[in-house]
Order: sequence, then C-alpha cells, then structure tokens
Amino acid sequence: MSEAKSFRWSKCGCEEFYCNLRKHIIVIVNGSNKFLKEHKEVKRSYTDEEPYGPYECTNCGMLYNELNE
Repeated sequence: MSEAKSFRWSKCGCEEFYCNLRKHIIVIVNGSNKFLKEHKEVKRSYTDEEPYGPYECTNCGMLYNELNE
C-alpha cells in the first residue's frame, strides 16, 4: 500500500496547516449544566471525523478550502 501524497504549498514549501477537528471530551458539569472541568480520563475522549478546512499554512498564512488546491 502506498502512502498518501502530502500537500506542500509551492510558495513556501510548508507541509503543516491549521485546520478544524471536532473532538468529544468527557466533562463534569454542575446542576445548572455549567462546565466545571474535564474528566480525569481524557484519554477516553474520541474524534468522530477527519480534520476539515479551511486550512491555513502555519508558515505564510495562505488559506485553502482543501489540501489539494
């Protein structure tokens, strides 16, 4: 199996980008449903989707909707 091709911004050569990722974390709330703290077993948290854009180059700030532009 071949490794997926990594996107690289041609102007600055960067391969790292800021993007979004939803993560479900177990938390503790009070009786008014106000967040108090994360549960001590944060490792039980999980991610339910792939990261998504917009993507921002960590070097030069260029924005992309997808990493194949």
